[in-house]
Amino acid sequence: MAIYIQLNKIEEDAAGAIYEFGPVERIIGQVVVDKSDGAVELLEIDAEYAARQSFYLPRIRRVFIRHAEENDFPDKTCYAA
Repeated sequence: MAIYIQLNKIEEDAAGAIYEFGPVERIIGQVVVDKSDGAVELLEIDAEYAARQSFYLPRIRRVFIRHAEENDFPDKTCYAA
């Protein structure tokens, strides 16, 4: 089974960025990313997906650790496996 999580930046400042996320073309939540280390904090998630946040968050964290290492926070990114 393929896994795809789309991440779209909706806000950014010097310290971090807010991204909305979800499977293909469906937004189910938002995370805030600390630009200094790629740490991710869940801001909100659709109630239907709340039980699956332990599925989404580790994968989203991997994406942003890499982006923090490169100091690059694009408007759109993804997790795909």
